[in-house]
Amino acid sequence: GGGPAGMNVAWQLAKAGVEAHIFEQDNKIGGKLGQVIPWERLPQAIWDEEIKRFTEMENITINLDVDMTKDKFSKLQKEFDYVVIAVGTHEPRRIPFPGHEKVLAALDFLKNAKGDSTDTIGKEVVVIGAGNVGCDVACEAYRLGAEKVTLVDIQKPLAFGKEKEAAEALGATFNWPVFTKEVTD
Repeated sequence: GGGPAGMNVAWQLAKAGVEAHIFEQDNKIGGKLGQVIPWERLPQAIWDEEIKRFTEMENITINLDVDMTKDKFSKLQKEFDYVVIAVGTHEPRRIPFPGHEKVLAALDFLKNAKGDSTDTIGKEVVVIGAGNVGCDVACEAYRLGAEKVTLVDIQKPLAFGKEKEAAEALGATFNWPVFTKEVTD
């Protein structure tokens, strides 16, 4: 994997003079840092410079668009001294309440918001979960045209720092304790 963990392993090995090969499923490295974190928190100019610095590092070979199969993995095990599995999380966590299939997962929303998507968003948005990821969702929802964003949680919100400050500055409100029983039309 060519996300933060795989990149760090390759960087540390390369610094020590060890040849490292990354096999990444996506068409670019960076994982969630490049796909999900809003550019307001991770400026794209800095990101692009860091990726450039990484890709120019000696002893690192990057293979993109690799669909890893059992056969390919077996071949890697024979071809290399060590194989580090750093594939990240690609399936969002879903709360199985009635109507959960009508809810867009934060991971999917943030990927779409940061990508080339031209999705529209409703004027009123409810975010289930009031941590820092929820705050990122709130900020991106406002950027995409939402007028009111409410973050709900079953416990005191765990959001803190710049993420919470940014969401509040845009007008996001936090409600707790709120238990999501069902999502309906």
